[in-house]
Amino acid sequence: QAILAKALSSHTHPIDCLIAMATQHVVVVGHGPIGQSFIEKLMEKKAGFKVSVLCEEPRPAYNRVMLTQYFQDLDGDKKDSMKLSYWSEAQLKEQGVDLVYGRGTAIHREAKEVEF
Repeated sequence: QAILAKALSSHTHPIDCLIAMATQHVVVVGHGPIGQSFIEKLMEKKAGFKVSVLCEEPRPAYNRVMLTQYFQDLDGDKKDSMKLSYWSEAQLKEQGVDLVYGRGTAIHREAKEVEF
């Protein structure tokens, strides 16, 4: 499988480069805290491009720092209220972000493809 993506040019700041490519498809490989932060910055710019994120884990990005507390806490009600995820699948969808579960295996810059 492949997702088409527009390669970054030699602009000095990646966000500025992406804004210049409005209406293009941006693929974020990796949906950890940094990937999520990048997506949030893209959404703030409202540049109008399609965004997909490739996530190897079986859930959207979550706060890994809170995991120790989450597993140490014996109170089930408190666990449910901890909200480890930065954004839910529904929130990503509302923002127009296509969440794709899978592991990136190759990036082909010239073809502008990401394999997973």
